[in-house]
Amino acid sequence: MRTDKQFFSIFRACPELVYELAGQPSPGPCQLRSESFKEFARTADAVLEPHDKKQPACVIEVQFQRDETIYTRLVIEMALAQEKKRYRGVQGIIFFARKALDPRTPPWQRVVQAVYLDEALEKLRLEQPEHLALDVLAPICIESDSALEAAAASHYHRIRQQSLPLPQRDALLAVFESWLFERFKTMDRKKLAMILKFPTADITSTVAGRQILEEGMSRGIEQGIEKGIEQGRDAASLEAIRKMGGRHFGKLAKTLDARLKKLPTKHKERLFEAMMDMGSWKDVAAWVAKKSAKC
Repeated sequence: MRTDKQFFSIFRACPELVYELAGQPSPGPCQLRSESFKEFARTADAVLEPHDKKQPACVIEVQFQRDETIYTRLVIEMALAQEKKRYRGVQGIIFFARKALDPRTPPWQRVVQAVYLDEALEKLRLEQPEHLALDVLAPICIESDSALEAAAASHYHRIRQQSLPLPQRDALLAVFESWLFERFKTMDRKKLAMILKFPTADITSTVAGRQILEEGMSRGIEQGIEKGIEQGRDAASLEAIRKMGGRHFGKLAKTLDARLKKLPTKHKERLFEAMMDMGSWKDVAAWVAKKSAKC
């Protein structure tokens, strides 16, 4: 299953989870960003910067498969981050799915903190059984499909009931949905609706739901309704972009809306995902201009 992008979405929405899972005290408000080092043609996917500049920046990696170079790669990114941000210290954390994936590369394992997610989540389960991380990560941490099917609705609706700002809560729900639908990608939409305990129609209001329906149709699950599906996908993607952008960036200019309408459906779908890392309609306009230039 895909994990890196989803984890970074979680940490962007709730930076404090990085420190809670690592067993560290929170440094206060933080911002997660991707950091580019142009002179070395490298990019650190996740650098967490506490607003308090006395606190160290944190370079993060997530590993769900064995990688013998993970420590050296992260240490290089830590050094580059500290060189670029001379005013503050830096630390590194690798979140491994389990201990067996940790290559423990000397001497860097003494420089970087390794966190084993299965152990960290089990500790949370014992100490804080209602912790948000246990709900968000349920689709990748519950190994049995039958157990996940039975528990999914409880986890999902607990996330929906969290007293978080709407953008953060929506980001966590999107991650949960993407993982859940990936686990049950061959299941029809009525069954998925039953698992999450909401009306069947609501599934198509989520990006993850539309993606799994599209995959299902390609496998014959939705045979007989292919006619018009492209138009439906296009309209749904455009509306999702408008709603998400309106919630995060404010009013959408008519000129940009007109340009969005002209984007091919596949670009609309990719733009919606890319908007997770954007901060304004100006960023969206730049993305659209770049894609339009290649068409």
